[in-house]
Amino acid sequence: MPDIKDLIDRLQREAHPTIGGKVYDPRATRPRRRLMDEAASALSRLEKENAELREALRPRSMETAPKDGTSILIRFEHPNYAVARDDDKDRWAEICIAYWLDHNGGGWTWHGIVGTATCWWPFPALTKESIDAKG
Repeated sequence: MPDIKDLIDRLQREAHPTIGGKVYDPRATRPRRRLMDEAASALSRLEKENAELREALRPRSMETAPKDGTSILIRFEHPNYAVARDDDKDRWAEICIAYWLDHNGGGWTWHGIVGTATCWWPFPALTKESIDAKG
């Protein structure tokens, strides 16, 4: 699979070929150039969205987790996780919806596996637009 940036570059060069530094190609009709420009633009937009999604899915350190009651996703590891075989580790870790509670000195509150919080992700917010988009 070609690199997206390389593909965008090639589409733009093909849409606007040059001869002697001037854009010229009798075969490059306007509809062809327009289609290639639109494809390059769509790929650029998708590349940016992909980078934003990768960032959103990146696990974050527990030291940075919000302690203001905001619901987040936290990965918890049961003490058995440390000694479990590689093919058995999945049953000793779980991602749960959790939030910080200030009661009795503060702590994380969640329903799920007993264990230590290892990393977190923002909890995806449901908006009218995101619900409507799913039909």
